[in-house]
Amino acid sequence: MNDRIAIVGGGAIGLLLAAHLARAGLVVTLLCRTDEQAEAIRQSGVVVERPGEEHPWATPVETRVFRAERALPAPWAILCVKAADVAPVLKAWPPGLGSEAVVTLQNGLSAARELLQAVGPCRALVGVTRLGAIRMGRARVRQGGWGDTLIGPLDSRATNRAAQLTGLLADVGLEVRALPDGRAALWWKAAINAAINPLTAVLGVANGELLIRTEWHWLMRAAVDETVRAAEEDGVVLKASALWEDVLDTLRRTAANRSSMLVDVEAGRPTELDAITGEILGASERQGLPAEANRALYHLVLARIGTAGPR
Repeated sequence: MNDRIAIVGGGAIGLLLAAHLARAGLVVTLLCRTDEQAEAIRQSGVVVERPGEEHPWATPVETRVFRAERALPAPWAILCVKAADVAPVLKAWPPGLGSEAVVTLQNGLSAARELLQAVGPCRALVGVTRLGAIRMGRARVRQGGWGDTLIGPLDSRATNRAAQLTGLLADVGLEVRALPDGRAALWWKAAINAAINPLTAVLGVANGELLIRTEWHWLMRAAVDETVRAAEEDGVVLKASALWEDVLDTLRRTAANRSSMLVDVEAGRPTELDAITGEILGASERQGLPAEANRALYHLVLARIGTAGPR
């Protein structure tokens, strides 16, 4: 099996994946947004700080700056850009992309739909990950948690490709497994994100603080229950009680982490609010379902940002 893989996006997860996979022996090409980041990584490698380890480690990673006129430099690709950047990136790539399969690894639900439209049902894969990371500089990342990564097809015609890619990643030590249907994992992750990320952004707290502040648990649990009902529109059946336990487990495992939505709000960057909560609200509206918890969280984040939205 071809062991070349492209990581698209040099954010926290992109840097962490590129470093681990390159260190394990895969031929990794990291596609960066800027020449400055690509050059920084060429100079130092990707530097990884890990919990419990006194000294960070660095590993060389081949870098390129993303160019619209170029096909992907590897048969496998993982999109690690923000959800709002997926559509522009896909639009910029030439026809064919030069890939066997492309995996979305974004928070939210919109990226999967955009990927399916761009590359077709035979090559579109979706992934969700429990990896936690914070980017500390152009070439430096702090690992905030370790966990499994799930990869599955959006269509049964891509099942074999999902199995091939997960086999490649598992062979080099990544905790990864294939799913028969990626949609269930997407909705499961969306429910967890919807319960945690908006509230951390509103309160300005790390994930673990939500375990302590139990007065907010009713709102988080209501957001989960609403997401479970909305998922049925996509033909996905989720178990609300198991999801809620996973929310609490996620808070424990990532207690020190600051959610990506909180980091984006504080930095004045666009958030993934529409890709997560906005998509849940849209699915609820199409079914005529109330989604007042998610609606409240949506508007609270907008209020924190200082904008108004139609929902």
